[in-house]
Amino acid sequence: MSKFLGLTCALVFFAWTAAGCSCGGGGKPDGDADGDSDSDADSDTDSDTDSDTDSDTDTDSDTDADADSCTDADGDTFGDGCDAGTDCDDADPLRHAGCDVECEPDPTAQGCPCDAGDEVPTCYEGDPDLVGTGICTAGARSCEEGEWGPCEGQVLPREEACDGADDDCDGAADDGVLSECGDCNPACRADDQEHGGFDPEGMDGVVDDEDAGGLILTTETREAGYAWIANAGEGTVSKLDIETGAEVGRFRAGFGGQGAWSSPSRTAVDGEGNAYLAARAFGIQGTVSKIAADEADCVDRDLSGTIDTSRDSVVMDYQANGLPSIDECMLWTVAVGPNNAIPRAVAVDAGDLDHPEGYPWVGLWTSRQLVRLDPDTGAALQTVDVAARPYGLAIAGDGRIWMPDHCCGGNGIASYDPATDTASAMIAHGGVGGCQGQYGIAVDGLGRVWLGGWPCAAAFRYDPADGSWLTVAMPLGRGAVGGRGISVDGNGEVWMAAHYNWSNGFIFGFDADDGTILHDADIAGAIPVGSGVDDFGRIWTANQDSNTATRYDPVAGTDDSFPVGSGPYTYSDFTGFQRRNFTAPRGTYEQLYEGDCYIGLPDWGLLSWDAETPDGTSIRFEVQTAATAEELDLAPVVVLAEVPDDAGPVDVGAAFAAAGVEPENLLELTIVLISQDRQVSPIVHAYALSWECAGD
Repeated sequence: MSKFLGLTCALVFFAWTAAGCSCGGGGKPDGDADGDSDSDADSDTDSDTDSDTDSDTDTDSDTDADADSCTDADGDTFGDGCDAGTDCDDADPLRHAGCDVECEPDPTAQGCPCDAGDEVPTCYEGDPDLVGTGICTAGARSCEEGEWGPCEGQVLPREEACDGADDDCDGAADDGVLSECGDCNPACRADDQEHGGFDPEGMDGVVDDEDAGGLILTTETREAGYAWIANAGEGTVSKLDIETGAEVGRFRAGFGGQGAWSSPSRTAVDGEGNAYLAARAFGIQGTVSKIAADEADCVDRDLSGTIDTSRDSVVMDYQANGLPSIDECMLWTVAVGPNNAIPRAVAVDAGDLDHPEGYPWVGLWTSRQLVRLDPDTGAALQTVDVAARPYGLAIAGDGRIWMPDHCCGGNGIASYDPATDTASAMIAHGGVGGCQGQYGIAVDGLGRVWLGGWPCAAAFRYDPADGSWLTVAMPLGRGAVGGRGISVDGNGEVWMAAHYNWSNGFIFGFDADDGTILHDADIAGAIPVGSGVDDFGRIWTANQDSNTATRYDPVAGTDDSFPVGSGPYTYSDFTGFQRRNFTAPRGTYEQLYEGDCYIGLPDWGLLSWDAETPDGTSIRFEVQTAATAEELDLAPVVVLAEVPDDAGPVDVGAAFAAAGVEPENLLELTIVLISQDRQVSPIVHAYALSWECAGD
């Protein structure tokens, strides 16, 4: 056996030398000189070259690569130089970390001792009161080698971000980081208005009412307006400033050559303050003229760059060849009816979306007809036969047109309903015997019809609801007088002008419900024939014999008189108060928006609102858009919604697109409050508009 092994080793000696072959026997069987069984030159049995028995290259007895040895006195594998880590308490095998943790207040704090079977505790390393608010969530600790580990799974508060979450755990998601629109779109803008914040400068005929909690109708208006007094004696009409009483314009009626023969006697005012003047023109063809109240609406017909118009008592002449006045604020004059039809009545209705300012209606006395005219051109749109000879017109909140038959000894009153195209039969006068004539006519907020009695000392009321009549006698001591023009103010007081037998006149006011006399005031030296109310609650009379108009203040008990043209003779709604408050009770609130985009034009967004519309009321939202404030007045009106028929929100941009209107930087929102009865109003509690600056 030994010989065989020796022979084998000799045969393969060169091949095995590198592998350190040990074939038994003495000498250096591993091929090195240290006498151990490994192939390195040290005296230990591992394969590295250091003197310890582990396999690393340092001289300590642990398995890490450093030169220090692992000191683990408590046998938990942790200690100085140990692979598992250091041990803060090498005398306690249950603790190797967290020795500085005070465990008495919280035995489950990280590093405190635990047993593997202990119930897993919840943990939160922030304000514990925030847990459960927003994103803030508690975590849990696990028992790791006898100690509670870190709090895992907890969510602490962080800086608020626009992500729909309450990141800072203050109870409000996205607070302080939302856009004006309440979303996360930084390009979005928004504005909202509500009760208590509406701008008084935007109110016209509306008020922010505390009891209603929003905008409602009122008799207060933003602009004073004008009184339009027809001067029958000279064929003109005087335009008086309501605030000052000054005559700020005088305009010729009819066509050239007519002069005083045009004999105008009735005026009416539309929703924009423009006047309609009806001229009787006895024996010839009567006319109606439209006069612009605002010089911005006048027409520069001669292209001179300025408006040629009367601005005081000086009247401009007629054009040549029998044409109307050259005054550029007289928008049109048209002939109405056949010869001698005698237009003795004019009023303006509530209008529609095409003409919210209203359509003029003219009453032809001889022809027993009503004619509706186009506000833009004066063209006749409709002619209606009626039972009465219209001596005046008054239009109620339900749209019905009322007219007295003649002035002196007529048969009563009649009406026409445009909604049903129905004319009533004559309604017999319910006045006292010998006093069944009437000059002026008006309606109140309940749709009751009022007449100025002639030739007796009384006023009369007809109630269409039950067909009843009420007679209101003039104050005691006012005998031998006749009633003329009549009007109703915003407080439910009826005012009638009256005079003695063509001598000194007076005006008196009484309660519309029971006829109680409330005011009685002389107008010395005048024969008042017309009565009108302004928006300050003052009463105006047109004084036929003194060529004046008187303004009476019921609160102060004082009056002032102002000169007008020759022979003032007006029984109608010459201030427009009747239409604004009883025919078409309405008011507006306006707000101007600026897109304010850094780049490009705004994309007008959504309009929403909080409003109430009791029966018989409505609210209309309108917008105009333009690049400049000057262009805005001339911009087309786009109706966004009519409440209650339409529900919000509405897309403003889509409405502009549908109307073929290109949106611009400026947008004016107009909210129109409408009612058939001044005593019942719609309410606007709040509204909001959004838009986007996509280029920002």
